[in-house]
Amino acid sequence: MTYGLAGRRHLLAAAAGLSVPSIVRAQQTAERYPDRPIRIVVPFAPGGPLDVLGRPLAERMSEGLEQPLIFDNRAGANGIIGSDVVAKSRPDGYTLLLHTSAFTGNVGLGMRMPHDPMKDFAPVTEIAGSYGLVLVVKPDSPIRDIPDLVAKAKAAPGQLSYGMAGAGNITHIAGELFKQEAAIDLITVPFRGSALAVTDVIAGNVTMTFASLPTVIGHVREGQLRPLAFTGGERAPVLPDVPTLREVGYPEFDVTSWYGMWAPAGTPADRVEKLQKEVARSLSTPWMRKVLEDIALIPVASTPADFGAFLARDVTRQIAIAKRLNLQPPSN
Repeated sequence: MTYGLAGRRHLLAAAAGLSVPSIVRAQQTAERYPDRPIRIVVPFAPGGPLDVLGRPLAERMSEGLEQPLIFDNRAGANGIIGSDVVAKSRPDGYTLLLHTSAFTGNVGLGMRMPHDPMKDFAPVTEIAGSYGLVLVVKPDSPIRDIPDLVAKAKAAPGQLSYGMAGAGNITHIAGELFKQEAAIDLITVPFRGSALAVTDVIAGNVTMTFASLPTVIGHVREGQLRPLAFTGGERAPVLPDVPTLREVGYPEFDVTSWYGMWAPAGTPADRVEKLQKEVARSLSTPWMRKVLEDIALIPVASTPADFGAFLARDVTRQIAIAKRLNLQPPSN
């Protein structure tokens, strides 16, 4: 008996203990992405804005991708330690970086890094932008507003302090810019993340901090923090009575943050595109729109190409800011 080509294939498959449909299913499984959990590296301590934004976003994305997205907080060096984990990961779309504007801030500051932020990552999308940071103090602080803060700082130079989440972080930039614009002297206290700085403000260990709304809005609503002003160009809808620094005498003050997602360089373009589309889909759901509204973030979901162009522009901006403020990278 003789067999045609199809018959011989069937016999070979049967001899291997597989049917032709089984082979097809195996090939589809191998080509399917994702077919296992995805790790999201967050390069700051838990409880910060990336957690507040990222965890609900990951929950929505997991529904569309049909795989869990697992958070991995790797704090240190203003996000450099966690970023390096991703830069050196296999470029298969199963390890992602969730980061803030500190990504370009580190470049602007001239931080020494074990990777090249502009070459070792594949931009996926800018997830969201913000109305800026909010300057907060503890509720029983004698500081009532910005003029009061400036007056007290000038009366006691070097006595008031502000917490920030690492050299080059936007919380650092906002603090140094405020010191320059208001001509005051504040003690700078570094932390390994915004959430830790907020905790020490609540405890009374530092006078104030500039923090993102996702980090502090819960504390403000519970009466644990008093907001004084926003660093952006307009008031946030969730705190309409809190003025901007522009409104209270600093017309050039405009510091805003943003949040983005990256994969390691070399990640297949179709996987990067799938991730971007899933972020966009997730952000468009009523549930996520409400999450962003509650924490005063503005959805973006830019394409990988647009995000890459944005990053290049922001590096130029960050370099100019660091030069203006004479910011230097830490010596160690």
